[in-house]
Amino acid sequence: MVIVDRLTKRLKLITTKTTATAEETAELFMKHYVKDHGLPKWTDGANNRFIEDYLRTIVNPSQDNWQEHLHLAEFAYNRRVHSSVSDPEFGNLAKSAQDFLVRQQTLLKSAQDAMSEAQERMKSYYDRNRQIQVFSIGEEVLLGLKIHPVFHTSLLKPYLHDDKRQQKPSKVMLKDGSEGQLVKAIIGHRRRKKKSQYLVWWLGETKDEATWEPQKEVVSRIQIT
Repeated sequence: MVIVDRLTKRLKLITTKTTATAEETAELFMKHYVKDHGLPKWTDGANNRFIEDYLRTIVNPSQDNWQEHLHLAEFAYNRRVHSSVSDPEFGNLAKSAQDFLVRQQTLLKSAQDAMSEAQERMKSYYDRNRQIQVFSIGEEVLLGLKIHPVFHTSLLKPYLHDDKRQQKPSKVMLKDGSEGQLVKAIIGHRRRKKKSQYLVWWLGETKDEATWEPQKEVVSRIQIT
C-alpha cells in the first residue's frame, strides 16, 4: 500500500497483499496512518509513477525481496527535496517540528539569560547596600529588641564606647526615702481599661526603649529632669 500526503509529500509504504479485502485494507490504513495523522477529508487511488519505478530499481529481478527494502525506500524518499514544498528532511512536517524545537530552545535560552541578568542586578544591589561585619567572641553589639533568637550578622551593629560622654544618674532618692527614676520626657499618652498610661522616655536610655507606665507610677515614682 502506497500513501502520499498531498501537502507535505510525505510517503508511507505499508506491506499488504493483492488479495487483501476492503476491510483489511481499511484496517491497515487506520493502523499505519490514521492513528498518527488523523483521518483525511478525502483520498483517491492515484499512485505516483516515480514510487513504482523507484521500488523496481531496488528489488531483485524476481521481485521476492521487496519487503526487505520497503522501510529504506520510504526513508530515502522522504529525505528528497520536493519541488512543490522546497524542503528536505521529511518535508513540511519535519520542518514544523524542527522550527518548534528551535523556537523552544530560543525561548528557554532567553528566559535563562533574563533570569541570570535579574540575579546579577539583585546581587549588585545587595552588595552595594551590605556591610559585612566581623565580630569577635565576647564583643559587645547592639541589636533590636524584636529580633529573632537566630539571626544574620548583618542585623548587628558594633557597640562603640564613648568615654567622653558623661552618663547622668538615672536613679534618685524621693522625699519619702524611696528610690525613683529620672525621666527625660513623656512622649505619649493613651487609655487602657479606662486608665491613663504614659509613654516614658527614661534618662540614659534611647527613645526606642521608652515604656508605657500607669499614671499612678508616673506621679509617685518618676522625676522629670
